[in-house]
Amino acid sequence: SIKMSDQRSANESSKESNGSSNFVAPSSKNELQKDAIKFLLIMFGLTLAVGLGYTHSRLMKEMHESDHKFSKITELEREISFRTEAGLYYSYYKDLLRSPDLQTGLHRLQFDNKTESLRTVNIISRFNIFPEIILAGLYKVIGYQTREIYFYMDSVYLLHGAYVAGLFCTAWLMSGSLWGGVLAAITFTTNHQHTTRLRFGVSLRESFAMPFIGLQSLTVMMYLVLGYQRGKLSKAFSLCCVPAMYLFNLLTAMSWQFAQFVFLLEGAGYLAAWVLQLTTSRQLMILFGCKTVAMVTVYWLQFGNAMLLTSYFISLFLAVVLTLPLSGVMSLLKPSRMVATLRLIICCVGPVCLMMGINKALKVVISVDEDDHIYKFVQAKFGLVEQDSLRDFEVLIYLCEPAFMRVGADFFWDVYETTLLQCAVTAAVGMAVITLRKLWSILQNKTALPSLGDPWKSDLRLSSYVILFVQFFLFGVIALSARRFLILFAPYACVLVGATIANNGAWVWLLHHFDIRGKAVSDSVFPC
Repeated sequence: SIKMSDQRSANESSKESNGSSNFVAPSSKNELQKDAIKFLLIMFGLTLAVGLGYTHSRLMKEMHESDHKFSKITELEREISFRTEAGLYYSYYKDLLRSPDLQTGLHRLQFDNKTESLRTVNIISRFNIFPEIILAGLYKVIGYQTREIYFYMDSVYLLHGAYVAGLFCTAWLMSGSLWGGVLAAITFTTNHQHTTRLRFGVSLRESFAMPFIGLQSLTVMMYLVLGYQRGKLSKAFSLCCVPAMYLFNLLTAMSWQFAQFVFLLEGAGYLAAWVLQLTTSRQLMILFGCKTVAMVTVYWLQFGNAMLLTSYFISLFLAVVLTLPLSGVMSLLKPSRMVATLRLIICCVGPVCLMMGINKALKVVISVDEDDHIYKFVQAKFGLVEQDSLRDFEVLIYLCEPAFMRVGADFFWDVYETTLLQCAVTAAVGMAVITLRKLWSILQNKTALPSLGDPWKSDLRLSSYVILFVQFFLFGVIALSARRFLILFAPYACVLVGATIANNGAWVWLLHHFDIRGKAVSDSVFPC
């Protein structure tokens, strides 16, 4: 009887243990449900991004068809429709397709005697025609059935579809709301006459470069916002974001000769976030390093284009490398307002002065003056030199070009009608106030501003907002001086609007600051 009772108790205990193993706590069920909902929302957001991008690309194609009746005209008339330098770039794509193989076509481009009279030039080194080389190679490999000109143009339209999808994801990531992505994509499309130059020239260099600029901005924001978890670098995101940053920077530098100036202004945004102590020195070096390695790679691909090595961005990178140790020494001193002010001056003024000195030294050592007309043009646009005193033919051509004229009142009226102007000004003023408050807290020797939520999360996202705001401001300055650079400024305005207007934390901060509504939620991004 004792044995039977023991056996019964053993069976009962085994049943209880099996029941407990099959039992799932309510909290774990709720977590699974939350994870499933998050996954569905992410998939829905990505689908929405692709859909809006595809809609934009189709819209641009139909507008081009409406302007030129492209499908109704002859092949020769289609090629003639490529105006200014757009036709020149397309001619190289056509020459590559007409060559027996891609290698023979590349050899002919290296010894071209048709572009310039009585001179044989290396077209690959002289111009950024890597998009034409890649598309010609794809056309030969894939064996595309449609006409070569449609393959060329459809590729550009698809790139711009990816561009809009990238802007959508950037605003979505920064605002934490799908409405932010929708707002950025819609404002981009409704202001297409200023956000893109596709209607003017499909094969322009910026038509290829701008999608890659938008995508590399997305990878930067992903690296800053998602790549770190509680102060430790997430290996999964670091392995994905860093190579992606390098790839898109490389494609940008391969596509556009003005990429070095875009990198310079973007680097100023990275430097500003580091000066405000929102990013670490390691993050700063990774962001600069991806662009620098991309520039060096293009230098090698263009058979030693020395103009890339003497660019102001490379000089700024070297200046930052020299400034970092000095900043580290300053951090070892006893914290005080004087030390904080001195560090701020060194970190802001030091890189600029070093950049100017290093650039002049590099030009003397390498003996490069091909890009002097660009800097003379910039000086003339900002009134640093009198235009009547200029004797450089290339500079005078740029100054007479309508695309490089100052922005007129029509631009402000256009963006006012689409409400982009009102929203962008509101977002910019808010970001300027927050940036200045952060700067003031550093001067007051405060390690961080009080926030409505987690301070670590606040500073982490605030770094991406500061970078976006500084780049928005700098691109706006150059866009006002030359109409052609509106395509740099307007997309950043769209992202800034989407990232701030649709940000729940921004509105919670505003309501809490003016005591309009109770306590703020814990996931606020903006400091109070």
